[in-house]
Amino acid sequence: MRLEDCIECGLCLSACPVASTSHEYVGPAALAAAERLLEEPRGVRREDVLAWAGRPEGVWRCHVGFECTRPAARMRSPPNASWPCGAS
Repeated sequence: MRLEDCIECGLCLSACPVASTSHEYVGPAALAAAERLLEEPRGVRREDVLAWAGRPEGVWRCHVGFECTRPAARMRSPPNASWPCGAS
């Protein structure tokens, strides 16, 4: 699934095992939004987005379980998923 296809429903956050065990983790929905900002900055400084996502509770907390891709796959049945944590 392409991040620009995200409808921001938040189901990925509900499915994420890391988000359910860590209140500090920003979660896949926020990381997807950050990725969209990097693709189309619209006045946002790229360095600020990368610094925010690069915090310990940001992208580095993702354990790459890819559970976040399941709700999106059910909605669109994509052939593959692409998320900020490196899945493709």
